[in-house]
Amino acid sequence: MKIADSFFYITLCIITILAIFIHSTKFDIYFPITAFDTVEYGIYEKKQIAIDSHSIKSVNLAKIDNENYLVTYLGGEEKEDSNFYGILFRPSRYSVPINGKWQNITANTQTWGIPKLLATQQSLLAQINQNMYTFGFPIMQRYNDKLYLLLNGRNFKNIATSRIHIFHANANEVLEYLQDTQSSNDTTFFHFYKRIIVGLVANINYFLSKNIFFASNANVENFIIPFYAKFRDYIALFGIFDSEFVLQEAVKPHNLSYLSMPIMTQIPQDDMFENYVNTDNVINNSHSCLVVYHNQSKDKQEKEKLYFQTCETNNGTLLFDTLQTSKNIANAQYLSMATLGKSVLLAYTNQDSTALNLAVWNGEDFVYLRQIEEYVKDKIVNPNIIVNGMYAYIIYNSQIKKHITIITLDESYVKSLITRNTIL
Repeated sequence: MKIADSFFYITLCIITILAIFIHSTKFDIYFPITAFDTVEYGIYEKKQIAIDSHSIKSVNLAKIDNENYLVTYLGGEEKEDSNFYGILFRPSRYSVPINGKWQNITANTQTWGIPKLLATQQSLLAQINQNMYTFGFPIMQRYNDKLYLLLNGRNFKNIATSRIHIFHANANEVLEYLQDTQSSNDTTFFHFYKRIIVGLVANINYFLSKNIFFASNANVENFIIPFYAKFRDYIALFGIFDSEFVLQEAVKPHNLSYLSMPIMTQIPQDDMFENYVNTDNVINNSHSCLVVYHNQSKDKQEKEKLYFQTCETNNGTLLFDTLQTSKNIANAQYLSMATLGKSVLLAYTNQDSTALNLAVWNGEDFVYLRQIEEYVKDKIVNPNIIVNGMYAYIIYNSQIKKHITIITLDESYVKSLITRNTIL
């Protein structure tokens, strides 16, 4: 009996350990929705890396190819010029196009590379034939075989003047450098390409926003860069550029003087909400693009409002509809927006930047879905969304702990949240 009892207890311990291991693994990756057994959960995965730097600023994410992404940030001493760093991010879940359709891949186990210096401030400043003080607010975009780095260049130390400069590097060379954990940066990958010429008021005080927009009904020879000007007031602008970054037209979408940092994305023609809500009250998605704005109003009540506009892109033209305010979303501080399949996703922080929330466009307004991050003694900085295939990647960093976090989610997960919110 003693042998039999011992065997029973040993077997019970093994089963218990296995159960705990399996439960912990799934809990780390998925957020189960237990209230609805028929809901398809989808993918929700969070990855984080700690950065050994006194400060990290302007964290961003750019696609190199379907499997490799470049996390960029400015790092260094808080009161000194920051250098430009990159980290290779290889998501454990990504998509590749096969025979015209996106297919899921789950292969990568080593998600994060190591932080590597891409360029010093001095190496970039030395290439500009101007008296520049510092660079900031980088945007990275792959176009053909090159990575384009757009930067705001500040002219003077104590005067807020800014011009937009473009550098570029060979995408494959940057990828090889990031994959090689032994090599150091003995060369300058990014070379000065040109300065964006707007042509107004000595071409100063024009600031980049967050993304470059490629219209779905146009070829890649034309694209739109949202930016804004800051003189006494804010002026939101959308520049239509050709493939050589030559401005074809600058469009002013409205006359409000406190809206800055416009973000543009495509509106899908097949709305995911059609299957879940009464569409009698939902506007037909005949528009091709959507814009949200950061609200810089000094009036407390006015600052609570989230402003958005629908728009049309057609044959190199850009037309805007009437500016609107959201009836569902308020008190948003930092914004990012992107289109995932049939969904337009909005990630936004509260005014204190202690919570990161997810909302979705329903055809006439944004609808809150859920809170995806909350900090107690820290702040969420600079959330940004990029989409590739069947996955969205939401990147943000913490102000105090110097962590960079990327959340991966798919459209099935968004669908499950829409179903849950509709039922509730």
